Amino acid sequence: MKTKAEIRKAISAKLDNHEPKVKGEKDKIIEKRFLSLAEFKQAKVIAFYVSLKTEVSTEALIDRALATGKRVVVPVIVGDDLRLSEIKDRKAELAEGPYGILQPAGVTQKAFPKAKIDLIVVPALAFTESGSRLGRGKGFYDRFLKDLPGSIKKVGLAYDLQITEDLPTTPQDIPVDIVITN
Repeated sequence: MKTKAEIRKAISAKLDNHEPKVKGEKDKIIEKRFLSLAEFKQAKVIAFYVSLKTEVSTEALIDRALATGKRVVVPVIVGDDLRLSEIKDRKAELAEGPYGILQPAGVTQKAFPKAKIDLIVVPALAFTESGSRLGRGKGFYDRFLKDLPGSIKKVGLAYDLQITEDLPTTPQDIPVDIVITN
């Protein structure tokens, strides 16, 4: 089995070479599948990651959730911690934060309580079909997810090229419940 570093390098290279037109088409397929989930329809509060250029786009998903009256929270990196902050307008409220990731600008240190979310959308570089995930190596999401109540569904969004048969995992690696791909 390849190491985590080898898998990260290989998947990152594939994502960097993803044609924008193809990526956009895949984003629309994943968006449609996500919006049809019973878990999405029933959720009142959803935590979304704010996508990087190479990740499955969450922009339309965030906008759709807000437009349908759902509460949306997104990550804020504070030191080594990932916290959640509620947003009402994705375009107006997000600014570049650590690692070039958009996050709410000028937020207070008061975090949105994670026990109040119904559904969380989790990023990763790679997933298995059974939900194992490989992040970027900083451990932000694994640390955040470890204390998450089991009733909160975790969803991973991935392009087909991010799905792998097997991933090296440790007890600190927290899987997702559902993986949606194109």
